[in-house]
Amino acid sequence: MCDNLWEPSTVYTGGDQVCWAGKLWQAKWWSQGDDPTKSGEWGVWTDLGEVTCSTN
Repeated sequence: MCDNLWEPSTVYTGGDQVCWAGKLWQAKWWSQGDDPTKSGEWGVWTDLGEVTCSTN
């Protein structure tokens, strides 16, 4: 299990990294409740690639 699993109620700031949907994501700026998988190219999250830990 990832110890940095994304939580919708948590506030993230630029540089924070989370695991979600089998990938590692990094916040570009302040975020709360923004699903990383729905971020897109111009969204708050950057896809850093696959992770092997168990997520959602």
